[in-house]
Amino acid sequence: MDITAPQVWIGWIIAGLAAYLGVYLAEKAKRRAAHEDSDQIRAELARNTQAVKEIEAKVNSDLWDRQWRLNQKRDVYARLIEGLGELQFTIGAHSRLTKLKDPADAGLVSDLYGRTKTLLMELERSRAVARIFLSSEAVAAIDEFEHEFQQPLKGDTGDAVKVFSRATERLTSAAKDELGLK
Repeated sequence: MDITAPQVWIGWIIAGLAAYLGVYLAEKAKRRAAHEDSDQIRAELARNTQAVKEIEAKVNSDLWDRQWRLNQKRDVYARLIEGLGELQFTIGAHSRLTKLKDPADAGLVSDLYGRTKTLLMELERSRAVARIFLSSEAVAAIDEFEHEFQQPLKGDTGDAVKVFSRATERLTSAAKDELGLK
């Protein structure tokens, strides 16, 4: 076989073109597959991005709701504990001034009595809200205080101070537990 014959050269050219065409078509197929894969990847990325956004929104909503509830609890505990403290002070001052029976203190005794009534109403409002937001332990402390406070106190204001102190201690303990402050 003569390698200079046109049939040989044509065979070589056809073989070379076939090889080139094969490589070209293989590369073209890879690019097309990559393009199709990138479309699928983009679609999946869009779905994943949407899912992440939904999860973030849920987490943020849950976090906001949890924080709001904690703020409500903190505010109710603060109103109750502050109210008990102020009420204890006011009742003690009223009792001491009443025992002195000094006519010059009549206006102050009247003011303290009025303030005591106002504080009792504020405490009642806080107690009503406490039943919504606070733990059963806190509500039990409030109920016990209310029961003891309505009983006739024997002796001096020391009995009243004990009632206020017990209620304040129980509420403070419940608040620390519920608000995670221990």
